[in-house]
Amino acid sequence: MESKRKYPSDLSDQEWEQLKAYPPAPKWRGRPRLHSTREILDAVFYVLKSGCQWRMLPREFPPWKTVFHYFRKWRLDGTWERLNRAMRERLRVRLGRDPQPSTGIFDSQSAKTTGVGGEQRGFDGGKKVRGRKRYLLVDTEGLVVEARVHSAKVPDQDGIRRLLEPARSRLGRLSYLWVDAGYRGRGKEWVEQALGLKVEVVNRSPKPTPEKMLRVWAREWFKEGHRMDLKKLPTRPGFEILSRCWVAERTFAWISHNRRMSKDYERLCATSEAFVYAAMSRIMVKRLACVWGFSSGLARGTVSGEASLVGMRGLPLCCRLRPLLGEAKEAKCMLRTRLCELLGIEHPVIQASIGPWSSAELVAAVSNAGGLGSVGTALWAAEHVGEQILRVRELTDRPFAVNHVVRPFNEEAFALTLEAKPKVVSFAMGDPGDLVERAHDASILFMQQVHTVGQARRASEKDVDAIIAQGFEAAGFGSTVSTMSLLPQVVDAVSPIPVVAAGGIANGRGLAEALVLGAQGVNVGTRFLASEEAGIDDEWKRRIVAAESEDTIKVEFADHVFPPPSREGGYGTLPRVLRTPFVEEWNSRREEAEREAERLSNEMITAVREGRGHELVPFTGQTAGMIHEILPAGEITRELVREAEEALRTATRLPR
Repeated sequence: MESKRKYPSDLSDQEWEQLKAYPPAPKWRGRPRLHSTREILDAVFYVLKSGCQWRMLPREFPPWKTVFHYFRKWRLDGTWERLNRAMRERLRVRLGRDPQPSTGIFDSQSAKTTGVGGEQRGFDGGKKVRGRKRYLLVDTEGLVVEARVHSAKVPDQDGIRRLLEPARSRLGRLSYLWVDAGYRGRGKEWVEQALGLKVEVVNRSPKPTPEKMLRVWAREWFKEGHRMDLKKLPTRPGFEILSRCWVAERTFAWISHNRRMSKDYERLCATSEAFVYAAMSRIMVKRLACVWGFSSGLARGTVSGEASLVGMRGLPLCCRLRPLLGEAKEAKCMLRTRLCELLGIEHPVIQASIGPWSSAELVAAVSNAGGLGSVGTALWAAEHVGEQILRVRELTDRPFAVNHVVRPFNEEAFALTLEAKPKVVSFAMGDPGDLVERAHDASILFMQQVHTVGQARRASEKDVDAIIAQGFEAAGFGSTVSTMSLLPQVVDAVSPIPVVAAGGIANGRGLAEALVLGAQGVNVGTRFLASEEAGIDDEWKRRIVAAESEDTIKVEFADHVFPPPSREGGYGTLPRVLRTPFVEEWNSRREEAEREAERLSNEMITAVREGRGHELVPFTGQTAGMIHEILPAGEITRELVREAEEALRTATRLPR
């Protein structure tokens, strides 16, 4: 059989290596795919570059209906936007920048539409264009942060709001914005008041006096005895580069190099936006492959300086020079594991659900930073759980998990979770039983938390997608084995199922340690309790920061006062909390606690629901001794990864 013809738009092997972890993996159920993800992407990029119609795809590619199906599916589930975000963050890290930009440039481009028709078309009176406007928010490197397409008749001052308002939860560190004079007035004022950003309007140079008028003035001055040399008079300048805003204009030029983007050929604005993200992803993956390939070659000594400059042609000058200056060997890399590919996240960091104290703001902040946020359901009614899931979806379009526990298990809340279809359902404190199959039937991944090797083996037999191995150091319900002893045993017992480490992890060194022991990620609880977004009392946060590891103790009477397992197969575990008079008193009076179980249980549950849970049982792990300040959850997530990368680099430099 004749091999597939190669097109210039096809992904190279190096480019595919940079990209393959991000598109959704094939589902494990159903008929196997006939065409690989790489073939689908090659076909989409061919349409983008050549501008051909879907029905005119060359026969070397998969059938056009298959290609369009995946393009549309990835548009609807946000894959193209996530791909652009992941490539942008990785490229910024390779360039020595923070993954999240602090400064942006906002601009628009009016594009003509065609006779295809479709929604939202209008006339831009300023540029005399009938069609649509493309609004872009780019960073100082010209990489797209957000894109929006709508009718050209919408004024720029309203267009900036249409883009930034839905994206406010994804702006991260952004604090400064450059815009041109078209956004002066209510556009600039809305951004400053609603988003709290500082906006600088970049103005053009003042127009010089017309030459005809200057000649009139010269004649009048000549009558008064003053002679003027007309050659020295200022003339009207030609094309003027607008400071800062030229970066966004250059991005529009990059995108327009694709024939599909020369006009707006799409029926739907959302399709145009997907092509913007696809075009930028294609550009960035090419740059990443160049940086990766040549930095690797320089490290091996197989690429000369002259050859590397030729091979990296098309990259910004700073990007081409960095490897030659030796900076490529120290370039940062983003930690990615099999868990990241499975869950569709960028960093192998999971925020533990922290029971009834989780908040939608915390979940969204961790997910927006590239980790996996988790919604807690313990002690809450199904209606409250549904509200939290909806709120999370308002704040982020990234994957998140919903956690359920066996004590107590809320069947109504679990059914509602399956209807909501989060990326992951996690389960703790007991055997999952048929819950795994129910989640898989709803196309939801299932993650089980265990405390012994035996529990891990039984969970693997139920085909769970990932296993959390939690040691006794954790704030949640734990057993008697430490994380360092439990983790490698579980990894060996359930391979190749990804294992996540939990307990005793609050910084990047803990993440690096877990990865070395075979984990594919970490589940972090106490560190996120001491975050700005955590839904707990500030006094609890301050106590965590002030505590030492020895200030935490197990609740020995937990079986008498905490809700009993609502399903068969509950694990025999006890929670860890900061010392309080309530815990210390009843730890020493366990027999009396059994007799007073109903009263103590009602007292504790009431306190938790009223926001006073920290007065009785402030769940806190032994990592409290490592926590010294309260930070935003996104910053905690990124710092975990940065510290882990540094720790792993340091370890590889140890003498042999």
